[in-house]
Amino acid sequence: MTFELKLVMTVWVIWLLGGAILGLLSMIPTTAGRARALWGLLASEALIIAFATVPFLLGTVFAEIAFAVLALRTGWECAVAIAAGREAASWAKWPLAMVVGALALAGWLSAIWVAVIAYAVFAVWSLWRLATVRFPEPSGKGDGLYVPLLFPGLPVFAFAAVLADPALQIALLAGFFFVEVFDSFALLGGRMWGRTRAFPGLSDRKTLEGLVTGFAALCITLVCVNIILLELPWPKLVLAVAATAIAAIVGDLVASSIKRRAGVKDFPAVLPNQGGLLDITDSWLVTGPVLGLLLYYLGPN
Repeated sequence: MTFELKLVMTVWVIWLLGGAILGLLSMIPTTAGRARALWGLLASEALIIAFATVPFLLGTVFAEIAFAVLALRTGWECAVAIAAGREAASWAKWPLAMVVGALALAGWLSAIWVAVIAYAVFAVWSLWRLATVRFPEPSGKGDGLYVPLLFPGLPVFAFAAVLADPALQIALLAGFFFVEVFDSFALLGGRMWGRTRAFPGLSDRKTLEGLVTGFAALCITLVCVNIILLELPWPKLVLAVAATAIAAIVGDLVASSIKRRAGVKDFPAVLPNQGGLLDITDSWLVTGPVLGLLLYYLGPN
């Protein structure tokens, strides 16, 4: 059994555990109503995990084709959202999508050190943006057409550079699973017990209780995966947990800020309960390259 298949099986066990927890909450009178409303999301999460898993299991060529589609689609979705806030910019949807696709190709052809620079630029810009953008924004203050080049463009570039190295692809697959665990349990915790808004100036939906639930689930997941599969030294495991949580939150908040400034709730939908492909992969696009670069520079052990 390959390492990738073992990782996939481990994650499906965790997903089933999440389903069992949701089932238990659905039978408790005080939580039943809120828990039962989440079953549709749980089913769509299973579909997302399956679609993300298959290309990696089939091999590099399939993973690269799937990622090219992802890059074009997310670039188009971001451009659509920006065009919603700037009607005169509607002509830019497909050109911007093609530019993001070109960034994916450029990243695939680039060295890892170039990806590090691209990611550093994105990190500085995203932290500046999250520190300065507040909502509600005045009407007509949507983003400029350059934004898709920064997000999802720069993370796409770094992601493609990591994907081009077969030895690093496992970090991208693991990053997807870890983000799914973090996001899913954060959503569960937020819906069930959320009271305190974690980022009142940036997001209406994220609660401190939800983030704590997601972080706890992520820690448990990574500890279990480490014991069963990875056998990383504990300092590296702590670094992986911190990198996953921070990058996942940053990716989600940057995507949310684009939607909020454009005045839209979701990017153009691909799944009824999830929104657009960028809604589904925003955190992964940011987290995957981080874990890939950590693996490249720190090694597996």
